[in-house]
Amino acid sequence: MSAQPITPAEINRRNSELWEKETPETMRLLQTDGLLECAMADLEEDAARPLSLGQHKSLEIAVRDSNLRLL
Repeated sequence: MSAQPITPAEINRRNSELWEKETPETMRLLQTDGLLECAMADLEEDAARPLSLGQHKSLEIAVRDSNLRLL
């Protein structure tokens, strides 16, 4: 028995569900004093690393990492 391939419509639905959860959390965290500056510095440092585009941090990951550093 083989699994059915995921359709583009299903991928879009799953992405929409993910971002409906992620975006408000990221925006909430960005209200923390100094977090945006810390996240942007993290992204700049990450961008300077010789990695392919898909291996660099996203804004959401940088925000969460920065939040942990500021705790």
